[in-house]
Amino acid sequence: MEMSFTGLASSRIDSVKVLALGEHLLDEDTHFIAKVVSTGKHWNFPVLGEGTCSSIQVCELVELWNALPDAEQARCHIPGFAIQVLKATEVVFTASLCWHCNNISIASSLATLGWRQFDASSLSARRRLSLCKEIVASGA
Repeated sequence: MEMSFTGLASSRIDSVKVLALGEHLLDEDTHFIAKVVSTGKHWNFPVLGEGTCSSIQVCELVELWNALPDAEQARCHIPGFAIQVLKATEVVFTASLCWHCNNISIASSLATLGWRQFDASSLSARRRLSLCKEIVASGA
């Protein structure tokens, strides 16, 4: 699956998970946490909760992903959520999103980018944050 920031196709996705993330962990801390997600070489976060998207939510997340505009990057990277795209049971990529610094860190050998900035104040970014909260709250 080829993945670029503006070319994500819902037809190539079997499922999408939204992960609520905790505070960044140092590498030596990860063995104490039941579930950890890594998005990049130095980004490890405990997973506090998760939800699987319905097919309608997958389509909306893909549309929102493709609509996110560029912005200036601040680089604090304190993500509240990560999006995991799966094909069958294999994770295609994981992207952690930080609405504080306009940063997305993408982990995957199939991703064409390792990180990307976005305008966290845009309508598509605010809707994406709201949708992430809804999905995790439902815990589906």
